[in-house]
Amino acid sequence: MDKHTDWLLKEFELTTARVSKLQTELQEATDYRNFLRKQLRAALASTTFEIVEKPSKEVIAREAKEIAASIKEAVDKVNELGRPVKAPDLAQALNIDETAARNRLQRATDLGLFERVGRGVYRIVTMSNEKAEIGK
Repeated sequence: MDKHTDWLLKEFELTTARVSKLQTELQEATDYRNFLRKQLRAALASTTFEIVEKPSKEVIAREAKEIAASIKEAVDKVNELGRPVKAPDLAQALNIDETAARNRLQRATDLGLFERVGRGVYRIVTMSNEKAEIGK
């Protein structure tokens, strides 16, 4: 290979390595931003705010599992009730406060597991719901 080709190959490898590093940094920054968003929402919802260090990847993964488990619990309970629910209904059924119930309903809706069918009323998205929408 000539000098120009060698230079191009080295530049390509260096650039590829930089892109990989930047992608990792972007993911870490995104995770941290999401953590800060959660902390900020909690601070705005309460009168106390505690500055905490950036969480580890293990902490973020554990929190994600806890959120997933809470959403699954909400979906299971609404399925068990067999009817659309409001946050107070879910809160009472799960013995949690209404804010937590509202958050679970919203997260599940964001994930496409629930749909809003009225003011503050949610139901589980099922295949029959989707088929009915397609047929309209």
